[in-house]
Amino acid sequence: MTASDDAVRSWDGTEPLADWAVALTRAKVETAVPRRWSHIAGVIELAREIVDVAGEDGDLLIAAAAAHDIGHAPDLARTGFAALDGAEYLRTVGAPQPLLNLVAHYFASGIEGRLRGYTAEYDELPDEPTPVRDALWYADLRVGPDGDRVEIDDRFAELWKRYERDDIAMRWWSLAEIPLREAVARTERRIADLRLTPA
Repeated sequence: MTASDDAVRSWDGTEPLADWAVALTRAKVETAVPRRWSHIAGVIELAREIVDVAGEDGDLLIAAAAAHDIGHAPDLARTGFAALDGAEYLRTVGAPQPLLNLVAHYFASGIEGRLRGYTAEYDELPDEPTPVRDALWYADLRVGPDGDRVEIDDRFAELWKRYERDDIAMRWWSLAEIPLREAVARTERRIADLRLTPA
């Protein structure tokens, strides 16, 4: 058994959720989709810098930062919609419901999921507008595809260019931009209140 094989195991609650999620996602994504892993690693790093905005749920924030893109691992593709595939995979390996919900809704993905016809699945994965959810969206938006820090408007411009030929993604974007910007603004206020200084 390799170290990677050992990392792919169910969560039993005996270790911090974040440690488990980082190891699991790394095992699933790093070799299979290296550029995606670069992005995930950057999101984890930023989430650790702002972890105090999550209060007592800091471990959940880091776990969500790690696992948010796990559904992009090729062997996990069930529907082809990564947010849902990731959440459903995490369910099979014992992840707690709050983590499933965060992964299913990362980047306001629940809006797109419903547009793509996954209403029943999303009825079982509620979006919880908590400081953890906001901080996850903030970290995901502040980290570009290669793991580098980016400005929010530059990230939005990159996403617009990436999705401009996908009609459903464009409909998602028209509905998601305002809630994403609001989550960023709330997180920035929390960062300022705590006098944190993410790079």
